[in-house]
Amino acid sequence: MNTKEIKKKLQNYIKTNKGIETVLGKLTFTNSDGLGEGGNGLVYLSEINEKKIAIKFLITDSERKCTRFKSEYFNTNYVRDELCNIVNRYTMENFK
Repeated sequence: MNTKEIKKKLQNYIKTNKGIETVLGKLTFTNSDGLGEGGNGLVYLSEINEKKIAIKFLITDSERKCTRFKSEYFNTNYVRDELCNIVNRYTMENFK
């Protein structure tokens, strides 16, 4: 399955299920909550404990993009005290 097919499958899943289950609880969102799409995946708006958050779905088969994504995450957390509303969790299952 290529990245375009995976993006479409994720969008359909979100549309059908109105969100996803996570360790933080159910994150609800609709296709209208999509904030954007970049070279690495999709970004959606959701809420946790009545606070708005952005969820970024990494969709790639490129090791270079995976490494860049992880670097972005760790760099963001390194300066998170200077930023606001950073969710300090992500799933690394696909990066092992």
